[in-house]
Amino acid sequence: MERACFFSGHRVLPAARLADIQKVLHYEIVKCIDTGITAFIAGGALGFDTIAAQQVLELKKDDARIKLRLYIPYRHFERRWREQDIIAYHRIMGMADAVQFISDTYTPACIRQRNEALVRDAECGIAFQLTGKSGTGQTTAFARMYGREVVNIADIIYK
Repeated sequence: MERACFFSGHRVLPAARLADIQKVLHYEIVKCIDTGITAFIAGGALGFDTIAAQQVLELKKDDARIKLRLYIPYRHFERRWREQDIIAYHRIMGMADAVQFISDTYTPACIRQRNEALVRDAECGIAFQLTGKSGTGQTTAFARMYGREVVNIADIIYK
């Protein structure tokens, strides 16, 4: 089975630090690839998930071993987003190697189930987490429960 890394991060990122986030994220993805990780799993959300998926797709252009898998909480997850975000989301979905919907419709548990699946199916993670009271906080809590190492880009940028 291919070795995998998950992504988890906030939907709203600090605009003043976006370039730093992208730079460190790229570095951490390449570091994973150098250790033999070739599959990357993103949750399909706005913000960090989108940036991470886009970076994986860029790296994939030069390395056919690299795979992007999307774990989407439910079908039509994007229906209330801005048009430009919907276009980017569908572009990413169309270029992903696999898209898995956790549920056909929204359920109170589908986001949590997606977050746990991200962790369960990967050996490590890359996150952007500023607060524990978030979906990212829930995901990194799952990572601790499963014994997965997670690099928090926020810790690197704000140290």
